[in-house]
Amino acid sequence: MKHEAMANVIQAIREVFNGRPYLSPAMAAQVITKFAHRQAEGEVDAVERLSDRELEILELIGKGHDVRQIAKLLHLSPKTVETHRAHIKDKLDLKNSREVARFAVQWLQARGA
Repeated sequence: MKHEAMANVIQAIREVFNGRPYLSPAMAAQVITKFAHRQAEGEVDAVERLSDRELEILELIGKGHDVRQIAKLLHLSPKTVETHRAHIKDKLDLKNSREVARFAVQWLQARGA
């Protein structure tokens, strides 16, 4: 940045010359703040990666429906619902079906549904 002190400019040149990135303290603070903000909103970002069908299934899971009930409601096979649930689990980086259910309930509560 133009307003950096000469010592910072020299340090930046040394870092870049040695193959490392350089961020001024002010810029580093901005990057960290943006990253932390995105992490706090990570739940929203992760849900946006789900397909419409996966969102539909996530909502039904959050409402307490099991795989067979969801399959019947959506006119799908239980195996197809389980496949969608597995994709949801992977996309949201959850460990198991219990975490999917917990996430689904919290997601619905956050949406006010």
